[in-house]
Amino acid sequence: MTQEPDESENTHTPPAPPAGVYYATQDQTRAPQTDTGAIIALICGILSISGSCGPVGIVAIIFGKKSQRKIRESNGYLTGDSLAKAGIITGWIGLAITAVYIFVLIVWLGFVLSNH
Repeated sequence: MTQEPDESENTHTPPAPPAGVYYATQDQTRAPQTDTGAIIALICGILSISGSCGPVGIVAIIFGKKSQRKIRESNGYLTGDSLAKAGIITGWIGLAITAVYIFVLIVWLGFVLSNH
């Protein structure tokens, strides 16, 4: 009499994958994405250069710095470091233009009010 194997005693293991076959996990198949913060930093930096939105340069600098840190810590899943850097640079330029604008305005007002 042959005994049929009990299903609870199933010792069958699945076969090994063929040599050279690579099974990717879900994280490894994600395509890199541009960080949204880097895009926001660049847009705010460009707006700050226009002169009318100078204080937006502060937002560009903050978003750019946060975005750079996020990109660096993402292990290649996030891109846009150059956009973040451009946002930071244009943010500083926008702040400098705003500072010069305010200085010229104060000097001009002082000149106008002193001649009255």
